[in-house]
Amino acid sequence: MTSNFSKMASFRSLFAAALTVASLTAASAQTVTPPPTPTDITPQAGNTAFLVGHAIGSQGYTCLPTTTGGTSWTVNPPRPEATLFTDLFGQPVEIITHFASINENPKPGVTVPLGGNATWQSSLDTSKVWASQSAMKRDLLAAVSWLMSLSCNA
Repeated sequence: MTSNFSKMASFRSLFAAALTVASLTAASAQTVTPPPTPTDITPQAGNTAFLVGHAIGSQGYTCLPTTTGGTSWTVNPPRPEATLFTDLFGQPVEIITHFASINENPKPGVTVPLGGNATWQSSLDTSKVWASQSAMKRDLLAAVSWLMSLSCNA
């Protein structure tokens, strides 16, 4: 009985490892065509898109009273919370989480905001990239702002 249980556990571990390798291979084999972007937020030549992810998440704001008696949700930076998925064999697989966190290793000259920087963390190896907004273009029809972010961790 113990031998069968051990064989089943080994098979599951091997299957999980094979699935991880397959997902990495599928992700690296993607041909990514970035969408058209407004000129002022188009990345410079030499930058390339490398991964497609579909996000599900929210943007959290804090509403506070203003000195004039109104309220404002722009006083504090927003808190992004999203999970990005890619398709693997027709099934959604989590690849990245997006949130705000304190930059643990900022580049020289980068001041880390009290609310942290936008953070993307790999769901495969837990590595992180922090970024700060370098440009923005508002799209009033879609009620979404286009942002260009630059890495700010060393």
